[in-house]
Amino acid sequence: MKRKRTVIIFIISAITVYMIFSGIWLFSGESSSEEEGLFVYCGAGMRKPMDKIGLMYNALFGIKVIYDYAGSNTLLSQIKLYRRGDVYMPGATYYIEQANKSGLILASELVAYHTPVIAVPQGNPKMVTKLEDLARPEVRLVFGEPTSCAIGRLGKKILEKNNLWNYVEPNIEAEAATVNELVLWISTGVGDASIVWKASLTGTEDKTDMIKIDEENNIIKKIPIGLLTFSEKKEEALLFITLVSSEIGKSIFQLYGFDPYYEETESS
Repeated sequence: MKRKRTVIIFIISAITVYMIFSGIWLFSGESSSEEEGLFVYCGAGMRKPMDKIGLMYNALFGIKVIYDYAGSNTLLSQIKLYRRGDVYMPGATYYIEQANKSGLILASELVAYHTPVIAVPQGNPKMVTKLEDLARPEVRLVFGEPTSCAIGRLGKKILEKNNLWNYVEPNIEAEAATVNELVLWISTGVGDASIVWKASLTGTEDKTDMIKIDEENNIIKKIPIGLLTFSEKKEEALLFITLVSSEIGKSIFQLYGFDPYYEETESS
């Protein structure tokens, strides 16, 4: 299996290099006209890199990728209910583990790290510099729904880890089902601060500021991608998963602010 995956990665790399030097622009072509393609459930926070990878996959293999972007837990509920589709890519391994316990995952890979940060409107009007500032009564918070999206669940865990949840919770004025909604709310001044993924702020630098969370206070997650048990296109789905988790896929994630996952550098 490992040898087969290595061969697939080599083929993908070779075809990609050929297409680039042949003048084929992988990232701007139209999707194929096929009515049915590969169906991928994907966390909303990975939309930008996954859109690009989907276009690349279509250009390479003539199979379009159909995405359902939503909160990780919302997607898991849909998978359990409808039992259709090919690939599941949530924002944290917790959801793949839950899917695996339900017998929904055949195989999985790790792609990148998801790093939580504090997002504030540009200029940081409330002078938020650390987690403790989220407990100040004048700071209006927007937060991810802990029952719907990965960053909401994780944000609560981070605050609990630092004994701040009970002090911060009263400041939450609105909850969102996806991290993209949180970034929009911060960009437009609906809230004074939020905990979001670092990569979700890529491209919003003119509207938001980012405050890093000290590593010892933070909880950094890994982004997995898994093959669904009931996929009717397992070979195509495995090829897609291989592309996403390859050097090429990880480099696209890196372009959008993610830190790629490399097993050899992971600390025990």
